[in-house]
Amino acid sequence: MLGFPKKYKQKKKFNKKLFIPKDANVTVKKRIRESLQKAELIGQIQEEEIPSIANDTYNASVIMLLNIEIDDLKNAYFINGILQELLKAFAIIRYIDTKGNTALGFGYKRLSKVEQGEIVIENHFVTGSFTEHLFDEINSLFENYIYFDRLTNTTNKLALYSEIMVKAYVISNKNLWSKWQNILDSNIWYNQSNTMKIFDILKEIKDIKNKQSKINNTADNIKLNKQLMKLYKDTEELING
Repeated sequence: MLGFPKKYKQKKKFNKKLFIPKDANVTVKKRIRESLQKAELIGQIQEEEIPSIANDTYNASVIMLLNIEIDDLKNAYFINGILQELLKAFAIIRYIDTKGNTALGFGYKRLSKVEQGEIVIENHFVTGSFTEHLFDEINSLFENYIYFDRLTNTTNKLALYSEIMVKAYVISNKNLWSKWQNILDSNIWYNQSNTMKIFDILKEIKDIKNKQSKINNTADNIKLNKQLMKLYKDTEELING
């Protein structure tokens, strides 16, 4: 998965019941049971060759790699929200449906400031659908930018996870900015803080574009366009700084 070295490979099947939250309502539990087909750990980064980050905000001491088989990829976002919250560790999840469609799921987590030992999901998302074939554009971009040997920042596990996650977001949302490849080819990945700033900017751009798709008022559209121009400028400055 994602070209991670063999030394990180593991193989462990999970009972699907482990991924059904006890406090979930009947409807949610039913949907999980119907959608989730198989769950398997296929790799884990836990040694200190890539240093851990453990402080008052983040605990990136383990990165889990999982294969999750589901009935339909349209349920991946729902399942990802459940699983990323249940898994305390940072996790990259490959979702595969019965038709062979694939997506990657991420969850950016911080430690709770209220409940000791608990985590809070700051962001989670699932990439667009792709197939792991030679001529699939998304898969080719993943191979070129987020496979292990193509990563820039492996100074610690949080930086590594952030780079993979944000690059996957850029690739899956190429429509947000015509210069999306400039982000991938920039040097921001050497700085984990800047990596996350790009992520926040792109999410804001996506929100604005979603608003634009729902309005017909010219004045409101002009206002939103001005906001977009500022965000594009901020992105340019960040990747060229």
